[in-house]
Amino acid sequence: MRTLATFAPVELGDTILATPLYRALRASYPHAHFTVLSQLPNHPVLEGFGVFDSVEHYNLETDLSAFDLLVLPVLCGDNDVRRHLESQKNVISADRLYAARRESFSNKWSGVYSNVLFYKHQVELNKGLSLEVGDEGPDIAPYCPQGDSAQFERHR
Repeated sequence: MRTLATFAPVELGDTILATPLYRALRASYPHAHFTVLSQLPNHPVLEGFGVFDSVEHYNLETDLSAFDLLVLPVLCGDNDVRRHLESQKNVISADRLYAARRESFSNKWSGVYSNVLFYKHQVELNKGLSLEVGDEGPDIAPYCPQGDSAQFERHR
């Protein structure tokens, strides 16, 4: 059985915008053991989402070698996380997928904005990642759990 992992950042909005990618990955790899590496214990966006076989807490010391494939959704921030996941050979990410098409001279120089300066929305960039892993399905709307807003207050 293949093992597949993806990432859920502490930023709730980035996680919400990655939910179509998570669903596309599940559809593309229905028989894989699918793990989400979450920066938040009991991540409120993932609660009730029902796509993953397991949720593991993520930090920069997390051993990523057990996964056959890692797919890093587009993140607005955390360069340390991106570097950690990018250190693996078996990663599909916007940084790798779009590296040759960076839009500005300064970005070509440093690469630190590879997921920001493509004049595309995060959802579009994540769709590009899902196409890269073989997804041929229609676009999927982001999932946003509804309910008691007080549960989200603790993540301010």
